[in-house]
Amino acid sequence: NIFNRKRGTDLVRGLIEIWRHEGYMPDGRSAGRSGRTQGGSNSDIVLADAYVKGLREGINWGDGLEAMATNAEKVPPYIRDPAAPDSTNKFGRGALEDWLKHGYVTRRFSRSLTRTMEYSYNDFALYVVSKGMGHHESASKYLKRSSNWQQIWNFNASHPDYGYKGFIQPKDANGNFETTGYDPVRCLGCYWRDDQYEGKPVEYGWAIPHDIQTLKEFIGSDKVFMERLDDMFELHGKGLADIGNEPSFLTPYLFNFINAQYRTSETLNYLINNRFTTGVKGLPGNSDAGAMQAWLWFGLIGLYPIAGTDVYLITSPKLSSLELDLGETGKVSIAAKNLYGDPYTGYDSDLIIGEATDKNIYIAEAWLNGKQLTRNWITHDELFGENGGSLEFFMTNVPVH
Repeated sequence: NIFNRKRGTDLVRGLIEIWRHEGYMPDGRSAGRSGRTQGGSNSDIVLADAYVKGLREGINWGDGLEAMATNAEKVPPYIRDPAAPDSTNKFGRGALEDWLKHGYVTRRFSRSLTRTMEYSYNDFALYVVSKGMGHHESASKYLKRSSNWQQIWNFNASHPDYGYKGFIQPKDANGNFETTGYDPVRCLGCYWRDDQYEGKPVEYGWAIPHDIQTLKEFIGSDKVFMERLDDMFELHGKGLADIGNEPSFLTPYLFNFINAQYRTSETLNYLINNRFTTGVKGLPGNSDAGAMQAWLWFGLIGLYPIAGTDVYLITSPKLSSLELDLGETGKVSIAAKNLYGDPYTGYDSDLIIGEATDKNIYIAEAWLNGKQLTRNWITHDELFGENGGSLEFFMTNVPVH
């Protein structure tokens, strides 16, 4: 959707074509067949990302939205999976009955926490496309449903090793939180039959990038928000997150939401330098090698997309310069001045909020298309629009607010 938009278009058309012939879009596709659905119907997010970034030519978006609505409204046929026989894992949303009835998934179905969080994000994707196509009634419905994750947030859930409260927690059909076999900071399997897949409850608590404002309100203060984010990684905290799995890919960037971009830069610098290397074990999540490579690539250029939106969060790049050829729409240049030289000192010294390091890992200033940025995010069209664009960082060795 950035520099090979024809390929992005083909992928979306392929997903819609599979729906047209098989009844559902796949969550995974290999050797001409749809594979297992781990959590939500995340083809919805793929389509929303393409739509919001302007992919139109050759795509029947009426059919695209109908394919997404099939995931959101139609209970898929049961196909037994021996690893989790409670529901189908082949098409759509296997626990959709609970989602439509309760607004969350109970332990009647496996991966109840995973599915609740992901279905919320999936429904946000339907809101994005519905709104864009002028279907205001359905947009309103799916926006409301995208907040359903809030129903499984237990404000009183706690852990003796941590001084804050509030975690996602399984609920029964009567709306009561379930405690048996639950630990907010442990995985307890994290596989097909468990409450969550490839992530602890504390990790999945961040997995609602479309509703961070509400999450901030639930957590209570920017100070605690930072403390909890710090605990996700070894740099300043406990190291609760597994950066080798997708549920925590976006998490280190969330410091930007409390205007602490410098912490994002510190954390990404630490993760890239300590969790990635060359060799056969160079990626922390080798079973997800393609996803990990994409995560690393965005970290190196200093941007990370919030999928299904047109927003990219900013972090410190690791490359001095980069040029992307977008084809007919021009070129994009990204440069990091002073990255490996003397630190940039042209900013207001009152903005310094920490001690100097021996490396220029912090952003002192950022300039987008010749104008200084006063925010820690950009939109797709601002940099990757019809005429391309430029993003220039000035790097320094002290954290700057």
